Amino acid sequence: MTCENITESKGRFEWIENREPVDIKVKETIRNEILEVGLVRDVGFADLSQYSKVPGGSTPFEYLNDAGTAVVYVAETDDVIQKYGKWYVVSLNNFLKKTNDKVAVILRRHGIYCLGIIDERLTDDLMGKVSFRQIAVLAGLGTVGKSTCVIHPRLGPSIMIGVVLTNSYVPRDGPLEKELCSDCDACLRECPVGAIDDDSFNRRKCKDRRKILGKGCGTPCIVLCPVGGG
Repeated sequence: MTCENITESKGRFEWIENREPVDIKVKETIRNEILEVGLVRDVGFADLSQYSKVPGGSTPFEYLNDAGTAVVYVAETDDVIQKYGKWYVVSLNNFLKKTNDKVAVILRRHGIYCLGIIDERLTDDLMGKVSFRQIAVLAGLGTVGKSTCVIHPRLGPSIMIGVVLTNSYVPRDGPLEKELCSDCDACLRECPVGAIDDDSFNRRKCKDRRKILGKGCGTPCIVLCPVGGG
């Protein structure tokens, strides 16, 4: 969904353009309003000028060429699956579509142009063409562990990430200063297909885990992570 700055005139809405920086108090009001949206557990604001394109990937600017800030929200994976169904990709997309629309309404109410994005495309190395994980890290919502999952300081790695772009200047939060992965190596030791080691993550082994094991893996990389109560 797209949303633009609007003004009401004679019972109808007219679209207008306003690039004034968003006041820090308004930013915090927006954050609190988004936190009231169902299942959303945390919200951050990322500086997209710091985004680096992954090999073979794309950038958020493909969707909004003058995007400056990403409004990023996270939810707990189990909560989303419980509400939207057990199939991960279907649950994620349904959650993102509905939540992007709700976040867009909030931003529009504050006169902010925005575009919620869902990008299912993958690189040859099975990475997201637009890295929501990187954007979440830029928004201060976690750091990347050895499993390549974003580890949230309260929720751990069991999160789903949503991204709404805006070309308005919203003060950014910035990445966390502290690395959250404790190097406990639980994910490395317990991965049943050996997809994780100290220096790399084999996405193809992870993707093919059902074929390799003949069943699901139980996601020990998420379940055993000590951050967030794992």
